[in-house]
Amino acid sequence: PVLADIILDSVSQEVDSFLDPYWLHGNKKQPDRLLSALRASLEAHEGDIIEIGCHEGRMTEQFARIAKEYGRRVIAVDPWQMGTQNIHGDEYQNFLKNTEAYRDTIDIIRSSSLDADAIRKIQNRQLAFAWVDGLHTYEACLKDILTVKHCKGYIAVDDVLWSRPCEVATMRGAFLTDRTPVHHPMCREAYLVSG
Repeated sequence: PVLADIILDSVSQEVDSFLDPYWLHGNKKQPDRLLSALRASLEAHEGDIIEIGCHEGRMTEQFARIAKEYGRRVIAVDPWQMGTQNIHGDEYQNFLKNTEAYRDTIDIIRSSSLDADAIRKIQNRQLAFAWVDGLHTYEACLKDILTVKHCKGYIAVDDVLWSRPCEVATMRGAFLTDRTPVHHPMCREAYLVSG
């Protein structure tokens, strides 16, 4: 019911986003939904926040602000490697600049989330909320979901509205983690819910 309220409170405001390029559909109120889902997860569960795929840190900064309020940490996972998805050169420096005020709240894993060492580090952390926005292939998205399956709160997955591989990986991930997938067709992201 909490997640349903979060989603339904924002979807009427997403209509205009469908006049934008397809990769922006359902994006207008996404940060508000994510931050509300994050707060609900932190209020109900112990553990930290993980963000897989941080790019320039705009969501990381917002996650870290809330993490600080709750005495939690943000685990930021991204290789920031030239030639990988959406990386052109200065994204890591922009990430550091955008998150500078919360450096004491963020643990950076500068590695692919598919790397065995990164997976071990992630799986050894107690998680209350997960944001999966890494490589947009079926295999990578599904592996990221399975890597954070121990998360007690919501697992949110980005771009399921326009990325068929992410959508299918989310549905498969829901089945493999025994979670319920929740996606409104006006929203860019989906959520995997326990219980």
